[in-house]
Amino acid sequence: MNESNSFEPLNILLLAEDFYPQTSGGAFEDWSFSKSSVQRGHQVTVHTTRTSGEPKIETVQGVKICRFYQASSDHRHPNSIIGIFRRLLFLLFITVRLAYEVTKTDYDVIYSTNHLLHPTAKIVGLLHRIPVVNLVAYSPSERTELHPLNFRNIFEFVIFSFFMGSVVLCRTPRIRTRVDKWSRSTVKLVHGIIEEPVVKEATEANNESIRRELGISPQELLVVSVCRLVPVKRPDEAVKTLSKLPESYQLVVLGDGEYRSVVEETVLEFDIDDRVELLGRRPHDETLRTIFAADVLIVTSLVEAYPTVVFEALSLNTPVVSTPVGILPEIDHPKLKLTDLSSMPQTVLDIGESSEYKLDEETAYQFSIERFTESVLDVIAIATGRVNS
Repeated sequence: MNESNSFEPLNILLLAEDFYPQTSGGAFEDWSFSKSSVQRGHQVTVHTTRTSGEPKIETVQGVKICRFYQASSDHRHPNSIIGIFRRLLFLLFITVRLAYEVTKTDYDVIYSTNHLLHPTAKIVGLLHRIPVVNLVAYSPSERTELHPLNFRNIFEFVIFSFFMGSVVLCRTPRIRTRVDKWSRSTVKLVHGIIEEPVVKEATEANNESIRRELGISPQELLVVSVCRLVPVKRPDEAVKTLSKLPESYQLVVLGDGEYRSVVEETVLEFDIDDRVELLGRRPHDETLRTIFAADVLIVTSLVEAYPTVVFEALSLNTPVVSTPVGILPEIDHPKLKLTDLSSMPQTVLDIGESSEYKLDEETAYQFSIERFTESVLDVIAIATGRVNS
């Protein structure tokens, strides 16, 4: 049931550590949710962190954005000792400020989307009797290699045990299980992350032209890997997978990062530099067109939560071969194949050539940011008593 268009407008206070003008990851989700909510007639005020050069207060496409404090230095990692200290100071300042400012605005709900700000949401919500809804899209527990006593795991335990609201939305079953175990909240999985119109536009591309530009002959098959070149994504494994495939298979890697040199060394190690193209980070629309023209997308990550590129590929009717990470074991789709790295080459071979160059409309909507917005608004409507559960 979708109630998001049938209840009275909401006044939403959204707390996010990263937000517009940032456009990746959680910032993209929060910005898209905010824009879509405003378009549906709701009011959205966002309190987020400030980086150098950004105004303290501005309204963009109807969304009021407040950036009163800087959480971390532009030159230090947010999880460094100094970075953590500055983020905790930000948490203190924003909590005190909102505890006072909320008295002047009649908010219907506090929607918090980051670990750092869940305590603020809980405290302010309790002080002013405002329902709190949390989104936990990713959490340190997804990284199984972290020691149980690692600071990030301890912080997660404290957040889940003491600072969750009445409803918690999760991206993966693993997080859902942990929140359900440690909190008294109602816990739900929520889907949706892709920009459906942008994905649809990619299907208008001329695949033959794209493949020619990439140097792919009609007799060759195109394998694509899209990821940040960092250890947890294991991009070198994409190269190793290609090395075990027939010479008719070509690999294009889109993305950049600190691990690029390792990928380049792996290409040289297996002597397949004539079959691998490292394109670096490309514009989103170009990346989508490349995925659309591919015969298969491979994902070699050690850890993922809700990998956007997988759902974009499935919406583009491009088969996906991936390690069983994050939400993917819960997804039932005929073109999604999960396997370990050792079996990945054979799984790619079993797929063969892709020929369905058209949009999968059902998949595109199922995993769209519009569906995500509808789901969150439905939950908020229930949490605020606008509709019955």
